[in-house]
Amino acid sequence: MHDKWFCPECGAAVGPYNNCLPYINIFSQGEVLRNGVRNHLAQNFITVVGYLLFSTVEYLIFAPIYWYLFFRNLRQNLQREQADQEGVSTLPPPPER
Repeated sequence: MHDKWFCPECGAAVGPYNNCLPYINIFSQGEVLRNGVRNHLAQNFITVVGYLLFSTVEYLIFAPIYWYLFFRNLRQNLQREQADQEGVSTLPPPPER
C-alpha cells in the first residue's frame, strides 16, 4: 500500500486520516458529491435523502443546481438499467475515470 493521501491510479482521497483532516476532508466530500452526479448509485430512500441533505448543507443556495444534476443522473441510471433488462442499450455507458 502506498503512503500518500491520494490514489495514484484514480486520484481519490484514500489516506488513513482523510476524514479527520480539515483540508483533506474537502476532497473526500467532493468525491462523494461527484459520485452523486456522475456514477451509478444505489437508488434507495436513504441514499437519495442523504445526498439531498448533504448537498443542502454544502451548497446552500446552489443546492437546486446540484439536485437537478443528481436527479438527472438517477433517471439516466434507471433508464440504463431498464434498457439492460430488455437487452437493448440506447444510452451511452457511464463515464469512466
